[in-house]
Amino acid sequence: MGKLLFLTSEFPPGPGGIGRHSSDLANYFQSNNWKVVVYSADRPEYGDNGSYPFVVLRYSTNAMPIVKLCKALSILWNYRQVDTVFFSGMAMLFLILPVAMVTRAKKVIILHGHEPRMLHSWRKSLFMYCCNRADYIVGVSNFAISTLKESSFNSRLKVIPNGIDISHRYLTKNQCSLPIKLITVGSVSLRKGQHNVIAAMSALSKEFPGLEYHIIGQRNENIIEQIKRTTDSSIMKSVFFHGVLSDSEKENWLNSPSIFVMLSENQPDGDVEGFGIAVLEANLRGMPAIGSAGTGLEQSVHHGTSGLLIDPKDHHALVSAIREIVSRYGEFSEGAVVWALQHDVKKMGESYEMLLKA
Repeated sequence: MGKLLFLTSEFPPGPGGIGRHSSDLANYFQSNNWKVVVYSADRPEYGDNGSYPFVVLRYSTNAMPIVKLCKALSILWNYRQVDTVFFSGMAMLFLILPVAMVTRAKKVIILHGHEPRMLHSWRKSLFMYCCNRADYIVGVSNFAISTLKESSFNSRLKVIPNGIDISHRYLTKNQCSLPIKLITVGSVSLRKGQHNVIAAMSALSKEFPGLEYHIIGQRNENIIEQIKRTTDSSIMKSVFFHGVLSDSEKENWLNSPSIFVMLSENQPDGDVEGFGIAVLEANLRGMPAIGSAGTGLEQSVHHGTSGLLIDPKDHHALVSAIREIVSRYGEFSEGAVVWALQHDVKKMGESYEMLLKA
């Protein structure tokens, strides 16, 4: 097959959907006899970088910008004979300009939703210019590229939804556990919307006595302290910030007969939820989900089948959604598994491979 270079702002062991997406794609192409090279940030705070069946090159996030640029240009020159270059994450998109100067390789920009929304003025103009130099601009959801559909490069816009590893065993569940447990997997942030769930806890506890909310993911102490200051202490007794858990601990939570909830909120600075891969990972284990309408979660939640989409600020809508899912838990659990199985990471890889061979 051909040679691929992934320029990605995130890569395991660091957290983040961009890194997970790049890792899944790189592994898919490597397993299908493509030669893969990855260039990404070194994040030693998250542990050992691990080993991969392909070349992974890293740059220090603490280096001066000029040093980062020089190293990136050196990588581009050394690997200028590749057939395709992928650009994923804001920090890498603008490297398409020097890439276009040193190679005739296909250039594929992958958008996760926040990129066109976080840029303004001349930076937005530069971003649009970079997109014009790409052979394809792929969104992980319709939401991710929704602001670009009136652009001059509309014909090069594609949507290839995120995928997950479906080799994990999956079981549907007949009924929700009591008391009800709501679960969010994701770093504590305004974008992920844990604060929206907590704001509704008073209404939820009245309707569903004993209900608990469990938050799994990297803590943000500033946001947590702000939530505690503005939330009654009696409510906070039912809210649990677990932080980052081991894979086995997280697995135990996802295998429980609970309800996954992600009331993501589009931020004024352009920080948005472009897809919500954690939703599908919960669905695969038979857990229905409640997500925010008007976000990338519209692509990961099949409304009425794998879960429900609501206004993240509407407390009554959340109460109604929980009531409906609990009353039809077995049906939603089965629908969640069926929906998740349609998002096999191999199918995602095949879609990208077909794109490169077109």
